[in-house]
Amino acid sequence: MPRSAWYKFPPDTLPKLRAELEQRYPTLHLFERAGFIELLGSFPIEHGGIEIDRFKIQILLPPDFPKAPPFVWETAGRIPKILDRHIYPASGNCCFFYPDEYRLLYPDGMSFFDFIQGPMRDYFLGQLAVEAGQPWPFGQRAHGKDGAFEFYEEFFGVKGKEIVLNYLKCLAYETLKGHQWCPCGSGRRLRNCHMTELSQLRKRVPIDIAGGAFKRLGEPTASVKRP
Repeated sequence: MPRSAWYKFPPDTLPKLRAELEQRYPTLHLFERAGFIELLGSFPIEHGGIEIDRFKIQILLPPDFPKAPPFVWETAGRIPKILDRHIYPASGNCCFFYPDEYRLLYPDGMSFFDFIQGPMRDYFLGQLAVEAGQPWPFGQRAHGKDGAFEFYEEFFGVKGKEIVLNYLKCLAYETLKGHQWCPCGSGRRLRNCHMTELSQLRKRVPIDIAGGAFKRLGEPTASVKRP
């Protein structure tokens, strides 16, 4: 079964999506285009059950949705295409997640309606706040690598770039062994330090994500020692 046909199996997937969309968001129109599902139209922003504004948008559901998140563009030119407004300048699409964040927080993906009623609705609600001269209401990370470090600090429950890199390198090992040095920087072996915590993280952080993030973010100042 080709991955591009995710919405064809079971066969009623797309008709159900289309019917629910017409009932709940009649101003969003669905099209099938070469393995992608495209939605065009206006999206109502509601707060307290009251519609307070609308944004014109384009949504693309990729071939590997829901494992990968939708791509979303604001199409009326209302939001400046700058990082400070959470828009990627080159591609113009909205920035909802740090690249690894979606896969780590939602390993099984999100349903389409969970996505648009959760992260997407909050994103555009935040844009309204910024338009009104208020700070981004949901907190925001720095751009680039600094933002990636902030995400992993929160996810791992640690502080410091060096510790984050040590954790990523440790989590990229094929196996964790008790005699390996703990990435927390304590100078103790894993068995006498954070072995339980690292073992739990291994269940949530695939090796390929840890290794890829470690390579992107750079070598640590003091790397984890291999026995």
